[in-house]
Amino acid sequence: MADIARIRIHRNEVFAHANRASVDVARFNTYWVDIEKPLVRLGGPSYQAIIYNLKTECMDPEREQHYQEELKKWKENEESVMEKLGEIEEKLDSNKKILQNLEEKLDIPMQPVAHSVEDTNVEGKRK
Repeated sequence: MADIARIRIHRNEVFAHANRASVDVARFNTYWVDIEKPLVRLGGPSYQAIIYNLKTECMDPEREQHYQEELKKWKENEESVMEKLGEIEEKLDSNKKILQNLEEKLDIPMQPVAHSVEDTNVEGKRK
């Protein structure tokens, strides 16, 4: 009877009086140990493995399927993003080469002026 009361108390703490729909891993493990012990005592040693397996077993196959599909989509999206990033890097490298070529062409040494500007009239002819 005491184990049933313990389970009821834990149920109330975890579900009935919970202010959130989730718990962190450490709290889950604490709750699990607190609930597992009385369940094993009530069910006997043969229930130990069954109860232990419940800890990691998916409770909703449809939800598990949904999350597997979401993970697959994320992976595909990541691969697509990485491919596009590679294309962008290639274009950036190509643009850098074009820019370097332009800079080299514009880096023509200036020819010294043979005469002074003062000796030139408005039409560009020497006086």
